[in-house]
Amino acid sequence: MKILVLAALVLAPLMGIAGDIAPREGWVVKDTAKPYAALLDDLRTAIKDNKMGLVTEAGPTEAARKRGFDIPGNRVLGVYRNDFAVSALEASRAAMIEAPIRFYVTENPDGAKWRYAASAVITNL
Repeated sequence: MKILVLAALVLAPLMGIAGDIAPREGWVVKDTAKPYAALLDDLRTAIKDNKMGLVTEAGPTEAARKRGFDIPGNRVLGVYRNDFAVSALEASRAAMIEAPIRFYVTENPDGAKWRYAASAVITNL
């Protein structure tokens, strides 16, 4: 327990100054002017409209707020579609670790950003 308290005391001042995530090879990054909540709503709608399933969703923002920490919006959504999973398996058995597809949404001062791994990266595993 002491370690958790110490970690919180050390890391809390750094939360507000954490910078943007460095670009990653093979990842698609989309900046938007949309507010974070609107981008999440639009992504959820697109998932449903494209007959995909939202199978996982996690983020620290709301839980941190309940604990008294204010951090920018940060959420990962796991999306599954069987035909994609079958195609990935046909290309590479190791690619199945990438199903569900993960979308990473972050809140920025000027809008929100979303990222995902390009399918070529997934099928080249």
